[in-house]
Amino acid sequence: MKLFSWYHNLSHTRKVTVWSVLCLGPLFLGWTGLIVLSHQTTESAIIWTQQLFGWMLLITYGFLWSWAIGVSRQPRLTLFRGIAWTITLWGLILCLELPATFKFVHWGLVFEQLSGEPQNYLWAYQPDKELEFRRRPNDHWEGYLSSDIEFGWLMPRSRAEPLSFTYDKWGYRNTVDLDHAEVALIGDSYVEGWYVSDTETIAQRLQTRLSQPVVNLGVAGYGTMQEWLVLQKDAIRFHPGVVIFFFFEGNDLYDDNRFENSLLAETSNLLENNSDPQGFAWSQGWQQGAFTYNVLRRLRRVSHPVLPNNSPYVGQLTMPGQDGQTLYFADYASKPWTDFEAGRWKKTRDTLAQVAEYSKAQGIHVLFTFIPIKFRVYQPFVTFDLASPCRTWGVWPIAEMFSEFCQSADVSCLNLTGLFQEAVRAGGMPYSPVDSHWSPEGHALVGDFLFSELAKRGWLSHIP
Repeated sequence: MKLFSWYHNLSHTRKVTVWSVLCLGPLFLGWTGLIVLSHQTTESAIIWTQQLFGWMLLITYGFLWSWAIGVSRQPRLTLFRGIAWTITLWGLILCLELPATFKFVHWGLVFEQLSGEPQNYLWAYQPDKELEFRRRPNDHWEGYLSSDIEFGWLMPRSRAEPLSFTYDKWGYRNTVDLDHAEVALIGDSYVEGWYVSDTETIAQRLQTRLSQPVVNLGVAGYGTMQEWLVLQKDAIRFHPGVVIFFFFEGNDLYDDNRFENSLLAETSNLLENNSDPQGFAWSQGWQQGAFTYNVLRRLRRVSHPVLPNNSPYVGQLTMPGQDGQTLYFADYASKPWTDFEAGRWKKTRDTLAQVAEYSKAQGIHVLFTFIPIKFRVYQPFVTFDLASPCRTWGVWPIAEMFSEFCQSADVSCLNLTGLFQEAVRAGGMPYSPVDSHWSPEGHALVGDFLFSELAKRGWLSHIP
């Protein structure tokens, strides 16, 4: 009571001072603490910064209204206005969220178009009864894209040039519709060409070197089982003499597991939206399309100059000429090799054996190609901070298992790890520094390597 009486007897000016200290002081301390936390690059600090940002915005709203009420000469009127504004605001948010809830609007796509940074690569699919999903036929789009790591951690976009993506009538990334191809490339996002333009993919590079048509049948998100279906369903119609079948160690095992578990359930649901021009945007769930979620993501990204966005999986190159170059990694190597992965590999091995048998029966030369994760390639050439989780990472024994399969099945195989590491030693950058995928240099390197391998094996007699 004495404290209340003391406050009541203060002049208005002093009341404003006291209330400002009580309301704005904690806000200042809270935001200052969050700024300090955001400048820490440890994994926990980065995650906590992301989580606390939204809460700080909500707390700031409440404290500012409390301050306004406390310093007002008509506090009851200000309180009424605060309640009215809050109800109006929540009503507006509800009106904006309802269309997203019922899937009339996907706010993520709306904001992408407004910002000029479409992430079509993540959602431009359509359902397929056999393959579960595939790219939309005759699709074309371009824009200023963030890398997968920049997008995931809300980091500023580093690429200044736009990327272009063109798909043929089958939904594969080819700039023209082919009826015949000497070589077919089958794989996932590495083959399709994540974070490179149409003219920079392996298929385009190899086609230029061969002076013969090469069809790109890579689709981001496919695992070995889907790629095996691509061989039977689509590759065969091009009558290729050679099929180059890629295996990516990072997620092909998990993609196969998803394909097995979700094909029937997901396809039946997705087929309801078969004509939806927004493709797989809706398959991401309600949160990705929600207005509030997307506003918070963009506010967090805009706040980067004050509250830096970082990835915790960072290393520095130690090679001459590139000493100190920062590299960002995906978290593939954080996953341990367990009985689950070993069991999945056995199934993948069986699938690869089926590919080999089918190709032989069709009179097709097949070349199995191992794609290493970025961490495997760069591990000998980078250093990590003492607090970096990357220091505890390791690589799976799957490269050795892949080699053992090749020997036991008596099939032709390539492991791209050595090729990439030699390029790094020579001062090259086969993987993008800010993305988990290959750079244009990496695509060119693989294309040239495949050309030399095909020439060496004599599978295409017309190779110049």
